[in-house]
Amino acid sequence: MRALGPLPALPALSGADAALRAARAGVTLAEEVSMFAARAAGMPPASRRRALAALERGLDADKDALLAPPAPRPPGDAGAAPDGACEQRVSGRLLPGVCAAAWRLAHLGARLDDPGLSGLAARLLAAAGPLPPDVISFSAAAAAGGGGDDVIYMSSTGDDEAGLAQPASAGGSAPKQRSRSTGPGPASTAAVDGAGGGAAAILTASGAASVTGDPRRDAMLFGVLELLGSFLAGPDPEVIGTVQSATRALLATPEGGAALRPLQDALNRAWEAAGWDDAAAAARAMVPCYLSSLAGGAGSAGGDAEAENEEEQQGEVGGGGPQEQQGVELSEPSLWNPAGPAPHGAWLCRLSSALLSACARDPLLRLLAPAAAALPAVAAALLPHALREVVGAGAGRYSDERPVGLPPWQARAELGAAMEAALLEGAAAAAGAAAPPPAGSDVGRSSGSVDQAKGRSMTSSLQASLSRGPSLGAAGGGPARGGPSGAAAGTGADDARQGLRVLLRALEFLRGIHRDSKLTAKGRPPADRLHPYYWDTVYALNTDYAAVARAADACGAHFMALVYVERWCELRHGGVALPRAGAKDALGSGAGAAATPALPSMLAELLPGGTQAQLQAPQQQQQQQRGRRNAQHLATPQPPRTSRPASAGAASDPGGAVGASDEDSRLSEIEALLLDLYERINDPDGVYAIAAILGSASGRLRLQQCEGRWPEVLAAADERLQHPAAAPAGAGLGGTAVDLLRALTRMGCRHTAQRYLQSSLANTGGSSGACAADSATREAQAELAWRLGEWDTAGQGTAGALAAPAAQAAVAGTRGEGAAVGNGGGAGGFHAGIFRSLQLLRAGDGEAFGAALAEARHAAVGALATSGDESAVTVNHALVRLQMLELLRRAWRIKWAKCASDAAASPSAGLAGGAGAAAAAASCATPQLLRRLLGPLGGAASSAEGVAAGSGALRLRPGDYHQADQLLALQACVAQILGRPDVLVVTLQAAAGAARKCGHLAAADAALTRVRHLIRNHAAADADAGATAGPFAAMAGGAAGAGAGAWWRPMLRPQSAWLLEAVKLMWDRGQAAGALRELHSLIAAVEAADGPPQQQQQQQQQQQQQQGEPPRHQQLARMLSLAGKWSAATQHGGGKTATVMELMARGADALRDGGGGEGELAARVFFRLAAFADERYKQTQQQMSSPEWRTQQMVIAAKRRQVEVWNSRLNGPGLNEVTRRHCLISINALQRVIGADEAATQQLQDLAQRTLHIALQNYGRALQAGGSHDLAAVYRLCQLWLALSEEPHVNRRVKEVVEAVPSAKFVPLVYQIASRMSAKSAAGQQGSNQKAFQQVLCRALERMALDHPYHTLYSLIALRNGNLGRNGQPVPTGAAAGAQVLARQEFDMDKVQAASALLARLAKNPQRAELLKQVEAMVAGFVELAAMQLQPKGSTTPPPDGWAFPAAIKRRLQSLTLVPVPTAPLPLDPSGAYAHVPTLTEFGPRVGHAGGINAPKVLQATDSDGASHRMLVKSGNDDMRQDAVMQQFFGLVNTLLAGTPDAAARRLGMGTYRVVPISPAAGLVQWVENTVPMADYLAGRNRQSGAHARYRSRGGWSWFDCYNKMSKAPAEQLLPSFLECLSRFPPVFHNFFLEAFRAPAAWFEARTRYTRSIAVSSMAGFVIGLGDRHLGNMLLDKSSAAVLQIDLGVAFEQGMFLNTPETVPFRLTRDVVDGMGAFGVEGPMRRCCEETLRVLRRNKEALLTVVEVVLHDPLYRWQMNPVKAQRRQQDLGAGDGATDGGSGDADGAGTGGGNGGDGSAQALGNADAARTVLRVKQKLEGVAGGEGEPLGVAAQVDALLAEAQDPEQLCRMFVGWSAWM
Repeated sequence: MRALGPLPALPALSGADAALRAARAGVTLAEEVSMFAARAAGMPPASRRRALAALERGLDADKDALLAPPAPRPPGDAGAAPDGACEQRVSGRLLPGVCAAAWRLAHLGARLDDPGLSGLAARLLAAAGPLPPDVISFSAAAAAGGGGDDVIYMSSTGDDEAGLAQPASAGGSAPKQRSRSTGPGPASTAAVDGAGGGAAAILTASGAASVTGDPRRDAMLFGVLELLGSFLAGPDPEVIGTVQSATRALLATPEGGAALRPLQDALNRAWEAAGWDDAAAAARAMVPCYLSSLAGGAGSAGGDAEAENEEEQQGEVGGGGPQEQQGVELSEPSLWNPAGPAPHGAWLCRLSSALLSACARDPLLRLLAPAAAALPAVAAALLPHALREVVGAGAGRYSDERPVGLPPWQARAELGAAMEAALLEGAAAAAGAAAPPPAGSDVGRSSGSVDQAKGRSMTSSLQASLSRGPSLGAAGGGPARGGPSGAAAGTGADDARQGLRVLLRALEFLRGIHRDSKLTAKGRPPADRLHPYYWDTVYALNTDYAAVARAADACGAHFMALVYVERWCELRHGGVALPRAGAKDALGSGAGAAATPALPSMLAELLPGGTQAQLQAPQQQQQQQRGRRNAQHLATPQPPRTSRPASAGAASDPGGAVGASDEDSRLSEIEALLLDLYERINDPDGVYAIAAILGSASGRLRLQQCEGRWPEVLAAADERLQHPAAAPAGAGLGGTAVDLLRALTRMGCRHTAQRYLQSSLANTGGSSGACAADSATREAQAELAWRLGEWDTAGQGTAGALAAPAAQAAVAGTRGEGAAVGNGGGAGGFHAGIFRSLQLLRAGDGEAFGAALAEARHAAVGALATSGDESAVTVNHALVRLQMLELLRRAWRIKWAKCASDAAASPSAGLAGGAGAAAAAASCATPQLLRRLLGPLGGAASSAEGVAAGSGALRLRPGDYHQADQLLALQACVAQILGRPDVLVVTLQAAAGAARKCGHLAAADAALTRVRHLIRNHAAADADAGATAGPFAAMAGGAAGAGAGAWWRPMLRPQSAWLLEAVKLMWDRGQAAGALRELHSLIAAVEAADGPPQQQQQQQQQQQQQQGEPPRHQQLARMLSLAGKWSAATQHGGGKTATVMELMARGADALRDGGGGEGELAARVFFRLAAFADERYKQTQQQMSSPEWRTQQMVIAAKRRQVEVWNSRLNGPGLNEVTRRHCLISINALQRVIGADEAATQQLQDLAQRTLHIALQNYGRALQAGGSHDLAAVYRLCQLWLALSEEPHVNRRVKEVVEAVPSAKFVPLVYQIASRMSAKSAAGQQGSNQKAFQQVLCRALERMALDHPYHTLYSLIALRNGNLGRNGQPVPTGAAAGAQVLARQEFDMDKVQAASALLARLAKNPQRAELLKQVEAMVAGFVELAAMQLQPKGSTTPPPDGWAFPAAIKRRLQSLTLVPVPTAPLPLDPSGAYAHVPTLTEFGPRVGHAGGINAPKVLQATDSDGASHRMLVKSGNDDMRQDAVMQQFFGLVNTLLAGTPDAAARRLGMGTYRVVPISPAAGLVQWVENTVPMADYLAGRNRQSGAHARYRSRGGWSWFDCYNKMSKAPAEQLLPSFLECLSRFPPVFHNFFLEAFRAPAAWFEARTRYTRSIAVSSMAGFVIGLGDRHLGNMLLDKSSAAVLQIDLGVAFEQGMFLNTPETVPFRLTRDVVDGMGAFGVEGPMRRCCEETLRVLRRNKEALLTVVEVVLHDPLYRWQMNPVKAQRRQQDLGAGDGATDGGSGDADGAGTGGGNGGDGSAQALGNADAARTVLRVKQKLEGVAGGEGEPLGVAAQVDALLAEAQDPEQLCRMFVGWSAWM
């Protein structure tokens, strides 16, 4: 009863209704929405309408009940005080279950043609808002809770050698919540395939045997059975009869009968997993019950079923008679063309049934042909399998002695030609007609052809019933034609797009089969030549890859288009890299040094192809001669391929049979396609790569548009208008004029754009001319009209052209910003609908407004749900448009509030406003009205920041600013219609801020100019009228409420936010002097205003808070701090330090005096002051340490000595008066000079002390305030403190900070702080200052240990265990130490004693005593286990399952009930509560081994939550403390990147793992699950298999061939030998992504993550000097493709001191680059490197703080020594790819000076450490090699990329490093 909907309002049902209400009393609104979405498909229309009305009422009553709670703020960050509890829940994001229900409702609304469902989905999706900026791909089907195309992208190979093949449920391997993609397939068919694939996956996981022996066939069988069963429960008898016949025949077959029971089990398990109250899962579980009723009848028919089916096929296949079916040829073009005259459903049924009838060798598929002929959903599900059978790859049968039907090789040729023609025609049709005709028309079809198509496909009864089927949609017949509204009616373009998705889905299915054939072959080609291994293309058919890519782009499958673009490059040019990229970098693409250099792009644009070929002919001849002599090794051999038919075109011939002009033409087409694709993909770097590689004018233009350089776009358009012959041809005004209009609009010159548009329309015949028919022009016309408010010119100009019926206000979809999906020119686009709706809103025509809005939302939701888009960019565009429509709905309810109660049920129910309603709308205060207007779209505050956050401007990347600008502009328009200038000003201010932050300065200026005009006009009107009513009052119906009256007066206050925004805009436009002058005048005005009495001040603050204005003290602090920042940047007023600090200090004081010492603003003000003072302190320190300073001090000292000499002479005997007077004059003069010099010295020293004091004080205040500056503040504070530990005032200041700041903020630096512990200093043996330092240090560590023991105690215990040897026992001091295993390592007993004392003090604290005791016991147990030799003496091979866990140690460890698993990541709890921490419960019975030099032990631990954790226990030569510092460094890099918007939008970061040192010779390492070394994937564990063996071409070399070639080459032959290896060992790593990530969207995301992780790890590794990056030390995450760096034993540039020195900064070999795809190192790789290095440079001080630990912990053994170097490269050279997953060995001599340590050794070690820190600092400053001028970021990255790929450097690398791979 909880799942039932409301009952009809009938007296007879009153009792039942009361019982139902009682049963549903505890059901929340979120649960109601989810349950309704689950059962809506099967509800009668009347019941569905009642449930919708009830949900609408619930949403209106509690609009925030469906929103997720906001994320908790960090401690100490109070932020802006919320206005109420309700506003705290307004986060703009739905609850996850509600979001899934919203997407499900969107699909149902499109499928059932129900505007009510679409309206509810539109409201919910508008509340959800845009996707986060880092999301790349998005699947609406997956978001709705449905599966992806599991049948299409599943793998049937099990595991390959590297374990990369994924099961069906993980075929995409993308994050579930973000990027499960359905590919090009429609959502409905994807849901069917997801059901079949899900059932197969459940059975496989349960260990059940396969029904057919083929996972794909199992999934197909399960899916078809479930689909047929769902139709059995439908209402149409004719459909049921057809389905019954097909079901009986299917169940009569052995496979069909055997599948029924497993399907029942799988669906029952799925129901149980979803929950017994899940209505959708329950409905699916009932399907086998329907099927089982037909199984008996099928069984009784027995052997007659197949004969019966044969008779049915003769009469029913194809929907026509026997004569028509006999005349169908599979290669007939009309059969494949999706853009033909037949509707999509009829075309699909005809094609699928024809293919099924041709499956002569598969009776199961043949007997399903009648069902496919009548049911489009069945046809869509079976089409890929039928095509698989026809091309000769069905169910493992690749050949036959007696071929039946069309031979496979003939099918591949003929069907390939038909498929290519169909794809090209479909793409042209999909791109040609962008708008649907009016409802009820059949544009593009004659009436006769439509009737004929309907007659061929199905009866009218069947056709009508299909719209109610459970699995119809885009491919299953689409929305029903001729529905009530017609808004979702299909067109030829819609049919073409749906048909293209069906065909592409079938090709993807074949591509998966081909990929599996490569995996199963394992490098050994099968004997059968018809095996998919030998297919000429990845889908068997001889169809051009470029045609497939164009078709994929036309139907919205952007990622699939990229897949086939790379396949085109690989087939034609021998590598996935773009050919011109290969010309720039021959080694990267295998293009060869013999390739003719291409003409510069600036010259190539001027010349035709033939002229270019003539110019290049002499160069080509010379290059060929040179290549024959010394560069033949660069020509990558092409694999032999069979000839292709002429239909595929010469473009697919890799041999270069076409001319240069044709080649350039094809490249231009590919470039245009790539530009279109990357415009719709959330990858901000792709366009840069295209422009850098291909370098065409169109690429440069697109790059200008992408970067928002609209003045340059405008100039380019003007240039093309001067030369019309060069302008592209097109309808209407042409592409040049559209670019010009777009540039003017984006620059804020909308009036100019409107005048230009009107003039152009007049010159071409007005609205009836060709321009009016151009969809882009009409959309621009409509947008300009509503933005500029042209309402009252009906019948003339713009408004007259756009005044159309509401039926024409259909909404453009999601394809792009100016184009429409599913509609466009003929019926009006999105902005035409907005214009019409706004007209109706002003007029108050409720019925027309309601109809227009409902139709617009229905069309928009339908386009979004069925578009098949994979890209999050296009989804975001659609979601923003839904927000705009929701804004219109709310605006109606606000303006015409008199009928709000009626409007709750229907927007069109008797809405007729009046003056009273307008007065009610005008009476609200600004914050309340904004909250009512925005709802879940807005933020908690009503300020401009809250409005901008609600609009999505702050959540979209800068390239998507236009979408947020549209929403803000619509909000401004609505505010004007509502008669609320105060709301309009707040909106304009938000628009100005968003535009300025995104770099659109002209748009920001236009918004602020409009604010000025509003204030000026209303002030003048009020002055003239002597009242507060202005022009807006007339608009509102003559009533002026309290909310709109005298609104402009607060805007004239100097602290008004829009004034500060105007000053910031002046600064950003380069007007620094003017901005500073205006800012100082605002500050003076704010400070000059007399403060009112305290009571009046409180009232004023409350009034400002209600109006959404910032308090006076906050705004003053913001202004003063900003003035100081700008003064420092411009050196204003001489740039005096005192002036700048005085401004910033006044701002900080104003904030503290006003009680605003906490929050983000306070943190920013304090940190800005601290950072400036710190920078000045560093300048003074640099000045005082400079040679000039030392020389000056020496001169002063010399002058003092001279004065002393003269004084002694003056006091001596024998001086006459003249000499005495001369001496006195000289002494006085010299003393004046000395005094002046000493005064300057003292002044500088005083400045250093003062700036240091201010820096420390305000770093502490910033940490207390809390905010985004915590990380930088704590790192710099600790760096200053540790460097100035001898200064008493520093220790006093830091002591105050330590006591006041939460200890959680110091935890990231616990090891850096603990490394300074000293027992001698604590005892006062090294002076009182050091004693005071140790007291503060121990207090900080004590607080961290008490508040955060799990993050602190291990570091302290590791220091206490600093004297333990490899046997786990303390190392004796003195001469006895020589007998111990750690003889070469010195240890610092001083630190050991200090750590012991601190731990003893902690043990006395009752709060943590027991926990400390258990942690110490656990560490002792692990130390003992690490030292234990489990391998019996005399045995060399460990047992496969490891050794038994030592019982005594296991009992001790498992008895510790308070300690979590040490290597399990545990988030830092700022409160220190650590409630419900999972603790360790048990270990596995065995101790495994991981291989490697030191044979680390592998343990399996289980925590109290049941989670399993594997860890490595390392011992021997591994010093885990270096690994811990490296992981801390990498973690800091990740944190810094996450805090930078551009880096966070790219999700830049690198993988880390937890390292827990427990002694100098032992430690614990987190085991990283689901990874594989890159070396194992590429060459196998034995270096004889892997991907290189699978994809090796004829004549190619193996890994050992290259190894032998390089190991035997003399020094002078290294480069030629290396180049020969490259020519015979082509890269293959791009196949990893095709194998592990089958779905194109998942493939693109995985490759993007791989490229970005390589970029981050390369830059971070370069800075830290990380070496030994052979492919065994680079792990691939098989679920995300991110790269994890392990074995960090060679760091700080120690690789330069190996026996074979390392000569490259990081690994960027050909296989590494090959995984980056068509762009290579250009685009994403280069720009991510630049962004990472830019962030690292910006945070240099924090990084140096981590690195400087090597100076203060002499226990590190990180230096390279001969023994260590020889062992490392010997082991690597042996080809042993085994890695131990963590740290490298560190068998090095210590440099510390512990007991018995040599003082000279200690000094030498400290000098080495200082040099290491200096090198890191130089790299962060861009100083190459420590010499020369610093390089910029781009120049430094360019040099590093070139050096890493330089063959002359790579050939000198150690041979075991495998530089050729």
